[in-house]
Amino acid sequence: MKKWVLVGIISLMTLTGCDGQQKKSEDKAIEPYKYLGERVYQKEDSLRVVEILDSAKVRAAYGERMLSIKVARNFLNIPYVGRTLEINDEEKLVINLRELDCTTFVETVLALTKCIEAQRYGFDDYCYMLQKIRYGESDTVAYWNRNHYFFGWIKENEKKGIVKRVTDTDYHTAKMESRIDFMSTHIENYKMLDAHREWVPMIEKMEEKVTALRYPYIPKDKIDNSEALRALIHDGDILALTTEIKGLETQHIGFAVWKEDGLHLMNASLLHKKVVEEEKLLVDYLRGQKKMTGVVVVSTEAGKNKK
Repeated sequence: MKKWVLVGIISLMTLTGCDGQQKKSEDKAIEPYKYLGERVYQKEDSLRVVEILDSAKVRAAYGERMLSIKVARNFLNIPYVGRTLEINDEEKLVINLRELDCTTFVETVLALTKCIEAQRYGFDDYCYMLQKIRYGESDTVAYWNRNHYFFGWIKENEKKGIVKRVTDTDYHTAKMESRIDFMSTHIENYKMLDAHREWVPMIEKMEEKVTALRYPYIPKDKIDNSEALRALIHDGDILALTTEIKGLETQHIGFAVWKEDGLHLMNASLLHKKVVEEEKLLVDYLRGQKKMTGVVVVSTEAGKNKK
């Protein structure tokens, strides 16, 4: 199937964010986002986006509660495929719902969720929101402006009012102290960066900013099935799994899913080679990953910082 490539100029001047604020008009209609940027996708991707958004208009299942989990379950069993954003010589907005890794899974679900919350149901709406989530402060589609590190991703999306990092003093008792430099010290692992070494200084600046964040996290031995943790972490929160791998701050991400026996992870899994809800408890999953150290919790309900 041929890729669809659309080229244009990104126009954000008169747009509002997918944060529930609506552009005022005489008839109070919600005006669609006018995404005119360059993007790469297949027809199947655009049809699937519209199908999910359309279903949210009529299905009571897409209520406010657990919205991101309900959206995420549309992607169960979708194949895990890494590096799907690295398919071009130059950076473009890649829309691919057929193949997901842990980051593109979370971004895809979050973009759909935010559009549903704002009652915006078009493919352009989705592309606009995905770009806003995936890239830095200017929203410029450029390799050096993509949120490659998840702590940086959190910071940028907090500033945009899309997510909110969950904080408390009882559970978040450990702090990341590592120097973040994995990309600039492993350039050969990144096809586009290796081909454009002139971007390395900009990646190094990004790494300096991420290193300075030093977000506290919940150590994996503190993950339990207590009422206190259930009050802190909600279904559909994003879980960023921290790591002791040199040069990195996180190793994997997914969504929180509470079940009767405790906290589980929904994720695009390299181990299972598809999107799954893990049968293991999150604490057991983390114990089986020697390099993983704990969890940073990110609420998709921006502005509601749970204590």
